[in-house]
Amino acid sequence: VGALSGSVEGLKVGVARPHEGHPATDPGVSATFDAAVAELSAAGAEVIEVTIPFFWELHNATMIGMAGEAYAYHRNDLQSRWLDYANGTRNGVVAGCLYTSGDAMQVERVRRVGQLALKELLTTVDLLVMPTTALPALELESLSFSGIIDNVFTPTWNAVGLPAMSIPMGFNAGGLPTGLQIVGRPFEETTVLQAADPYQRRTDWHLQVPAIKVSV
Repeated sequence: VGALSGSVEGLKVGVARPHEGHPATDPGVSATFDAAVAELSAAGAEVIEVTIPFFWELHNATMIGMAGEAYAYHRNDLQSRWLDYANGTRNGVVAGCLYTSGDAMQVERVRRVGQLALKELLTTVDLLVMPTTALPALELESLSFSGIIDNVFTPTWNAVGLPAMSIPMGFNAGGLPTGLQIVGRPFEETTVLQAADPYQRRTDWHLQVPAIKVSV
């Protein structure tokens, strides 16, 4: 709590843009992210454009590793309680049986290479910021788990074990909320909070509620 001074003076913030060139990126995500970066700069942070090394390789490593771990844990229950699992969950967990021990070893190799590369990057900046997803929150009627994870920018940080948080950063043209993701060095959760605090003091997105849309 003592670190929440409302100031980011002196912090070097690496600005990453995995959403640029992504086929699903909503224009509102790009616009609200640019505004969020400008807000951090106005609050005293030094913003530096960066590229995340092995971003999508680490993203995929997380998803493969998660499927394998989930299958190992749920295998016996799937055999005896198949219908207790929702269809999407069943498909995701059973996919784990398709990966080999060699795949699992490769996941660990990718993770280690990514950890070392990000360790080097984080000697030049204190934090990383990027959108949380390429899309705003989805309306319930269009919600689908098919391919949705490809539009999410959070799995990379599971792979390398860095602290990350998402906070509201605005709305797209349709009134749907977008998220700002802040990532720190290992065990430096305080620095992540130190950046989120002044941003939320300067904005009120976290206090706003999107309009409820009712289909008739």
